[in-house]
Amino acid sequence: MHTLLNIAFLLTAVASTACASTAQPPVAPDCPSTPSAISPASAADAADAAAAPAPDSPAAVSAPSTGSAPAASVQTLMAHPFTPPPQAEGRMLIVDFPPGSINAAHHHDGAIFAYVLEGTVISALDDGPEVTYAQGKTWHEKPGQIHRVSRNGSTTERARLLVVYVTSPGAPIATPEK
Repeated sequence: MHTLLNIAFLLTAVASTACASTAQPPVAPDCPSTPSAISPASAADAADAAAAPAPDSPAAVSAPSTGSAPAASVQTLMAHPFTPPPQAEGRMLIVDFPPGSINAAHHHDGAIFAYVLEGTVISALDDGPEVTYAQGKTWHEKPGQIHRVSRNGSTTERARLLVVYVTSPGAPIATPEK
């Protein structure tokens, strides 16, 4: 369980850094200008708070900084309850879509949490509609859900995702649909 908490903390910190380093404002207000402060010591508290549905406005999760250094700021991008397998393994992946890239239909054996770092990605799960996710947007895939559409939204720019995948140890990242 501590591994999952560490992954959740790292994902939030990476995503927070991605928001802070963006030269232009994000497409949607996923990166508020006043994120909450947190220290690594309170990562477990943040993970517990993230287990509940995310409120409309970011809840402050804070801890005092040490010395004169400011505390790290962390922003909850997505909170989605799920049941990990008894022997869970968390993987953090970068998915790079070259311009015009289209992936074949597939599914994942575990839960997927995706964050768009760059560009746009068009996705459709099961029989749902195609949804365009721009930089700073997130989505969740349930284990076994068919990822029917997965493509770069641009033919001239690349797209990149940060994905956290929670599954049984050794499970394939994706399994093609027949």
